Amino acid sequence: MKGYIKYLGLLSVALGIILFLVHHFAHIHGNILLFTGLGGVLGGTILYIRGGGY
Repeated sequence: MKGYIKYLGLLSVALGIILFLVHHFAHIHGNILLFTGLGGVLGGTILYIRGGGY
């Protein structure tokens, strides 16, 4: 089960970074993509560390 949590954390980090890039290159006004990307990166980092991937 911990292996799946580790990969879910990596996926969440990757999606968070993609949201940051979409916000930057699409010039979207507002902060919803930034906050969602930040939550994805932070949550994914926590999942990855708790999943034993460090």
